[in-house]
Amino acid sequence: MKQFLNTLFFLSLSFLLHSQSINITVNGFVVDANGQGVEGVNLYVFTDSLPGFDYYNTVQTDAQGAYSDSFTVPNNFTQGVLYILMTDCNFNDVLASVFWSPADTDLTLDFLYCSGGNPVDTSCYTYLTYDGQTPGGAILGANGLGTPPFTYSWSTGENTQSIAVIQSGLYCVT
Repeated sequence: MKQFLNTLFFLSLSFLLHSQSINITVNGFVVDANGQGVEGVNLYVFTDSLPGFDYYNTVQTDAQGAYSDSFTVPNNFTQGVLYILMTDCNFNDVLASVFWSPADTDLTLDFLYCSGGNPVDTSCYTYLTYDGQTPGGAILGANGLGTPPFTYSWSTGENTQSIAVIQSGLYCVT
C-alpha cells in the first residue's frame, strides 16, 4: 500500500509540474507621424492556429496610445506566432506578427496610425519596434487583392509575399 501511495504521489506531482502554463504579454503604442499616441484604436490580438489552443481578443489604446494584453498558453506548446491587426486612419488593415517561446514571453509591437500631413504616402506603412530580444524578429506579410498572380515590392527591396525584419523601422509593400 505504501508503494502504491508513493507512486500515486509522484504521478500527481509530475502531472502538476507538467500542467504549468506559459504567460504571454504583448504591449506597445499606436502613434501618429508626430509620435503622439492615438487614443481609442482597436487592436485584434490572435494566435496562429495551434491544434488545441486558440486565442483571440480585442484591446483598445488608452489616452497615450498604449495597449497591452496577456494570456496563458498551455505548457505543451513550446512556440508560436502572435498576430495583431489594426485598421489605420485610411481604413487599411495593418497586420504584424511576432514569435513567442518560453524564453520570449514579453513581446512589443508598435504601430503608426496616420501620416498627419507627412508628404510620404503612409497608407501602406507600419512602424515596427523591435525589442532585440525575440529570435528571428517579426514576419511582415502582404495579401494581394484582385486576380493573381501578384507581385510584391517592399521598401526593403525584397519582392516576396512576406519578409523577416529584425530592426525597428517603417516598412511598406506595394
